[in-house]
Amino acid sequence: LGDDNLAFFTSVNPGIAWQFGDDWELAVDALLTDRDYRGGDEIGREGDYQAGTVTAGRYFRERSLLVQAGAAWYQFDADADFLSYQGPEVFAGLISQAWANGALFARVAYRWYDFDGLQPLFDAEREDEELRAVAGFQHDFRAGWLEGWSLIGSWIFTDNRSDVPIYEYDRHQVSLGLARGF
Repeated sequence: LGDDNLAFFTSVNPGIAWQFGDDWELAVDALLTDRDYRGGDEIGREGDYQAGTVTAGRYFRERSLLVQAGAAWYQFDADADFLSYQGPEVFAGLISQAWANGALFARVAYRWYDFDGLQPLFDAEREDEELRAVAGFQHDFRAGWLEGWSLIGSWIFTDNRSDVPIYEYDRHQVSLGLARGF
């Protein structure tokens, strides 16, 4: 890759799920990512990200509604200590089959970031709290020229609070895209 690329991430994302009876499931996932930034402004951001998640789910309405709750632990070891962080996350959500080949989903999550080292210019150790809400839909095409593709749309609201004021923000994101699994 040339020098004009912002970053090159290499990830492995293994996961396993178990079904218990007709209505319960338990899933365990991991994410390991090597973050290699290419831009000069990104010095110190390179590093390794690790996360582990446990999710429990229960089906309702003849398996057309799945309610989930879970917890995660994540850690990012950046080259610069003040960019390294770790912390827990808890979340709850649901996925509902809303029409033939289509689903609605929603999720709310709370994450706590505990950063290492002192923040430059602030001489403080940074701690952030993030509340994130997601709502969206997915439609899977089963025929026609888009067969095998999924149309996915979502709205994400993020409320981030920090003890270092420049890192506080509220953000709304809207996305619409096509995805295909292989």
